[in-house]
Amino acid sequence: MIKGKNIVCISNTTWYGEYQRSSVQLLSRLGKYNTILYVEYAFTIKDVITGLLKKNKTPVKQILGIKDRLDVIAQHEEGKVVKMTLPPVIPFNHFKNDKVFRMVLKFNSFIIRLSVKKAMRRLKMKDVISITSFMPFYGLFLKRKLNEMLNVYYCYDSIDGKRNGPRGKTYETEYMKDIDGVIVTSDNLASQKQNLNPHIFTVKNGVDFHQFRKAVNGHKKPDHPKVVCYTGSIDQRFETEMVEHAIKGAPDYEFIFVGPVRNKAAAEAISKYPNVKLKPPVPPEEIPLILYNSHVGIIPYTRTHLNKNVYPLKINEYLAVGTPVVMTDFAHLPEFENLVSIAPDNETFFEKIKFEVGTDTPEKQAIRVETASKNSWESRTEAFADALQAMLDMKNAK
Repeated sequence: MIKGKNIVCISNTTWYGEYQRSSVQLLSRLGKYNTILYVEYAFTIKDVITGLLKKNKTPVKQILGIKDRLDVIAQHEEGKVVKMTLPPVIPFNHFKNDKVFRMVLKFNSFIIRLSVKKAMRRLKMKDVISITSFMPFYGLFLKRKLNEMLNVYYCYDSIDGKRNGPRGKTYETEYMKDIDGVIVTSDNLASQKQNLNPHIFTVKNGVDFHQFRKAVNGHKKPDHPKVVCYTGSIDQRFETEMVEHAIKGAPDYEFIFVGPVRNKAAAEAISKYPNVKLKPPVPPEEIPLILYNSHVGIIPYTRTHLNKNVYPLKINEYLAVGTPVVMTDFAHLPEFENLVSIAPDNETFFEKIKFEVGTDTPEKQAIRVETASKNSWESRTEAFADALQAMLDMKNAK
């Protein structure tokens, strides 16, 4: 584990939210021995206006500087984690002209740089490790602007989705070619990026194993009804047809979906059945017991070139509580092939659910739990820290 370092993370997300963030899990643990400045998603002027009009959870007072932009998340004996809210920036995705798009990005990056360097002075952070978490648009223009001793890109998904379009890949490629190293979360991402940077490290997603085990200790899984569970967003990745086929085929099973709905058509297609329950997002501490009380956990992602890069967070969460897993063949995950059921089509998906419900045993549950214990966020953080140290050693050896 690296110790005594100053780490700045330019993130594409906020610290808190409806779903677990791998960057938060890793940096919260690195913060025990290092000083972490987690720079949250840069809210735009539009976000501020929306926040004022709709009075949602947008931290308007911090964005505008009325409240302190720095929040101490955790203070440890040898380190700390500080969350930073940036001043508002200009929304850029809607600009069609490439020159204007780039100009706005440069202006936003200038605002971010001034704000981050001010926070670094306040926290007495020098010789920082700069980590850009899935935000190459700003990473490109902040490169070598923070007096960093190391510049690292943390990539946990495909950048060329609908939201970013072809520009995402263009800017990511330009950024990756001139930094110290890249950390990715799946083997497929590593394969894709290997020609863009010579220093690619793979650190897969993990699970808060101790929290999950603590939450379910002393509880007994109910026998009936048989519950099939999915925790996560119902979005464009959701394989609606396959899930609906299983719902219709097992009217005596209860299908529970916990999380935000971003694909209304998918939600409407499955919610019409009496054995389906759609539930809103719940606090993270409630997830383990929901999964434990289920008889099967599903990961019904569509098979697309984007989803091939996914290493799903929820797979280790299901396993941590001993729950069987049925998933589509959306990605190549060889480490789980003998542990979970993988379905290529509607009927197989349905049959695998029935199979897992009917053949589960305490011995199988113990094997799942043992596997998840090796994929804890503690072990992933060690691997992440080792990757950073390896990059530092390579740079110092030049």
